[in-house]
Amino acid sequence: MSSTKPFLSERLEKLQRLQDLDIHLQEAKDPKFRQVEEGMGFVISAEGLNKIQDIRDRCAMEMAGDELFRSDLRLYERIRQKYDRAVERIEAYICLGCYATQPKAGLTLAIKQQMLPRCENCGRILYWLVERVTED
Repeated sequence: MSSTKPFLSERLEKLQRLQDLDIHLQEAKDPKFRQVEEGMGFVISAEGLNKIQDIRDRCAMEMAGDELFRSDLRLYERIRQKYDRAVERIEAYICLGCYATQPKAGLTLAIKQQMLPRCENCGRILYWLVERVTED
């Protein structure tokens, strides 16, 4: 168990990784998706599928080892029962899962308190992309 509280960004990153793995597994198990992929020359082997499942299981086990991550994992799993994507991007204060506008004050408070930001309409966990400024 970790001795320090993980930053919100670390928590969101782990949830995004878990979601990516879940989506890859879901797609790889879909016969129509597999047919399209194989038609393009990409073969999804049982061994590859098992490796992705192992990585997903390890990721979830690591999260379950820390109380805060375990709580995040439970929330993620609950939302995944309703939506394919439990973690959704927010852009210009709009949830890209349901397209509802989010109040800036609510997001600011969640971030300040290091709580997972959630869509007030659909309940998905929200994340955002931070633009990187590069010097030319």
